[in-house]
Amino acid sequence: SQIKWGTGRVSEKVIDKINILEATKLAMKRAVKNLERKSKPKVSKLHSTPKKSDRLFRKPQPIDFLVVDGRMKLDLSVSQKSIVKADEKVFSCAAASILAKVWRDRIMRREHKKYPQYGFDTNKGYPTRFHRKMLKKYGPCRIHRYSYRPVKVVC
Repeated sequence: SQIKWGTGRVSEKVIDKINILEATKLAMKRAVKNLERKSKPKVSKLHSTPKKSDRLFRKPQPIDFLVVDGRMKLDLSVSQKSIVKADEKVFSCAAASILAKVWRDRIMRREHKKYPQYGFDTNKGYPTRFHRKMLKKYGPCRIHRYSYRPVKVVC
């Protein structure tokens, strides 16, 4: 048995346009779509004679059920159950929460290289005292969410 996961990202501009709840749902839908892509078999060009172990012979595993953390339903044809605090109650949701946090932290470390003055490598974009101070000093950058109060106050 294999463990597979998909990730979904929504830009700061889209978050500002549709709000964080709708952006969260959109990111989850994108994660499901990316997971579906991972489940499809790929034709290998490395072997002239494919082996039975190659993904070529494996059937894609359809996603047949989702557990969604919170009180939301995703606009997908997949059966799903919403559970408040699912990341505390369902192992796969806890694992997904950790994967999402690690992925986000990597993105923020990469953004720190572009915008070191905000300290994204240590605050990961959360409004710490230092981050708010730098936001006041330098103003928002491209990745700030302009609909968020700390950024609105500066603008």
